[in-house]
Amino acid sequence: MQQQPEVLATAAPPQVSGTGPSAEATTRAAESIDLAASRSECAAVVMVHIRRNRIGVVASLDMGGLHTVARVWTRDPRGGWATRDAEFIAEEDRIGLELAEYLDALDLPTRVADMLPRPPTAAGVAAMAEAEKEVRRA
Repeated sequence: MQQQPEVLATAAPPQVSGTGPSAEATTRAAESIDLAASRSECAAVVMVHIRRNRIGVVASLDMGGLHTVARVWTRDPRGGWATRDAEFIAEEDRIGLELAEYLDALDLPTRVADMLPRPPTAAGVAAMAEAEKEVRRA
């Protein structure tokens, strides 16, 4: 049996962070990924993508063959969250009972979505411009 050399993929160094309206998160997802090990080992990966009006959960299970399932929630106009996707347990045959139950038991990260800033409106931009003028006059 031939040994594979260990290959590491390292994330880029972080950028300078800010807190203004155009600031972006700069937290690295991982220090490094062992690509050689990922080719031969089984793995389960869960990714949660959170936006102000949309939350997505993608799960992948690789146990000799890659199986991926996803579920998306969108903000309801009444303030709740709705999805048209089936529960993860419906995909149990693809991702296994344990992973499906884990995913269905996850709390939906609505509080994180609620903290994200709203997109600027024309009225909001005008109010900010007016406030800037007032500050300059003071």
